Amino acid sequence: MPIEDQDRIFLCHASEDKKQVLEIYHKLMSAGFNPWLDKMDLLPGQKWDGEIRRALKHSRFIIIFFSKFSVSKRGYVQREFKLALDALEEIPEDQIFVIPVRLEDCRIPEAFRHIHYVDLFEQGGFELVVKVIEAELGPRNQFTDPRDGQTYKTVELMGKTWMAENLNFDVGEGCWFYDDDPKNGEKYGRLYTWEAAKKACPPGWRLPTDGEWKEMLTSVGGYFDSAERKNIGDPKKAYEFLIGNGNSGFNALPGGGRGSDGEYLYLGRGGSYWSATGSGADDAWIYFFDGVSRQVYRGYNSRSVGFSCRCLKD
Repeated sequence: MPIEDQDRIFLCHASEDKKQVLEIYHKLMSAGFNPWLDKMDLLPGQKWDGEIRRALKHSRFIIIFFSKFSVSKRGYVQREFKLALDALEEIPEDQIFVIPVRLEDCRIPEAFRHIHYVDLFEQGGFELVVKVIEAELGPRNQFTDPRDGQTYKTVELMGKTWMAENLNFDVGEGCWFYDDDPKNGEKYGRLYTWEAAKKACPPGWRLPTDGEWKEMLTSVGGYFDSAERKNIGDPKKAYEFLIGNGNSGFNALPGGGRGSDGEYLYLGRGGSYWSATGSGADDAWIYFFDGVSRQVYRGYNSRSVGFSCRCLKD
């Protein structure tokens, strides 16, 4: 099996369930996994029958989505069911390969009733699927900073790996806990000046540029550009997607900030993140998650103030 296919997760579904399965595809991507879905991974000009067979054959897991449509429908979805069962015959008994998932209350085909299934419509259903996969593959969405041993969750967005927690590394001069209270650092990380933030990311990670923030935010909704005084896309949609408890896993936090005069402000009301891109001689571009208007703003601020830091993997 090619190295890039070793952790592939094939998503088998009826066409009528594509919208719901597409949401699961994106959630698996955000969790750091490698799902395969025909709508997302088939290229123009490819013969879909052969490519689906090839993808299924070279997958580490097959998630079969059962619904009233898939269990009663004739056609290719039933052929995929059969291919999954044939492949299962060659898998060691102690290895999980097929994960049956019910999208709604429906009967499971008899051929799959010997395999324990997950009800996605029940609370914690998706988390249970992730738990099963991680039990076989190991955690996919975390990174341990070799400098101090702190572990951070990570998330995949637009094919890039972002930290899903605020950085909490002590660079010495130019970083602080909010209100100088270490307990705030446990949840919100530290606040950094721009120069300190550029030095704070672990080896193999860096501060994202203004362009990389723009690209990521545009892909999930948009932002309000304070310099141009206009919306780029939908700033509210991006906020709801990226904020803590949103669907992305990015978990943006209202960590507040520290003024140049040393005053701490806005904890719990909003959080600003540095980009690596300067603006003029004394400022740098930032992205502000405003908990009052529930929007994401692009703007600039003095390099001497203290803001949160999210690192991007090289």
